[in-house]
Amino acid sequence: MATQKQSNRQDAFSSRGAIRSDVDLGVSVGADLATKDANRFLVGLVVMALVFALLLPLTVIMYIDILSVRATIRAEAKELRKLKEELKKEKQ
Repeated sequence: MATQKQSNRQDAFSSRGAIRSDVDLGVSVGADLATKDANRFLVGLVVMALVFALLLPLTVIMYIDILSVRATIRAEAKELRKLKEELKKEKQ
């Protein structure tokens, strides 16, 4: 009977050990997945930062170009008004 109890205890300890190693395995797998997720997040963050760094100057250049086109259009519109006034004066 004593040997049977010892045998049962050894089985319980070995099964606990198996459970324990499964838990340890789950933790290590979880840590690996967390590390991979963190790396993916960092890669995504770096890519987004690069895209932002490229798009910001392009946006500023486009805005400056739009402002210069507006200024050119205003200058031409002013010149057209002057020419129209000159034509009206010449007709009279």
